[in-house]
Order: sequence, then C-alpha cells, then structure tokens
Amino acid sequence: DRQSGDLHFALRADVWRSDRHPQ
Repeated sequence: DRQSGDLHFALRADVWRSDRHPQ
C-alpha cells in the first residue's frame, strides 16, 4: 500500500527531525 508507505516515511522523518532538534 503506497499510502501506508508514505505515512511510515513521514513518521520516520518526523522522528528523525525530533532527534536532530529535540524539544
């Protein structure tokens, strides 16, 4: 499912960004 794949990628990107810039 491409939609599911995009969502998974978005979640990973969000986690990566959070790791780079912790709140």
